[in-house]
Amino acid sequence: STDAVNLLLYKNGSLFAYLAVLTDKINFVGQGSVIDQANGTDTYEVYVDSDTDTSYQVQGLTTTTWFEGAMI
Repeated sequence: STDAVNLLLYKNGSLFAYLAVLTDKINFVGQGSVIDQANGTDTYEVYVDSDTDTSYQVQGLTTTTWFEGAMI
């Protein structure tokens, strides 16, 4: 069975964007992109959440889990 897992992006402490991804509880791959006009004082945080199963654990390795931004 599959459940929805949410990737939540917060900007300066407020929800800015989210992505809902379906997972089979074993393998979870989520990716997305957001374009934003930021200044030098903005901060960003990424969270993973599930409404259907609170037992999920994020166990990302540094080689397979990352968050990045770029100036364009």
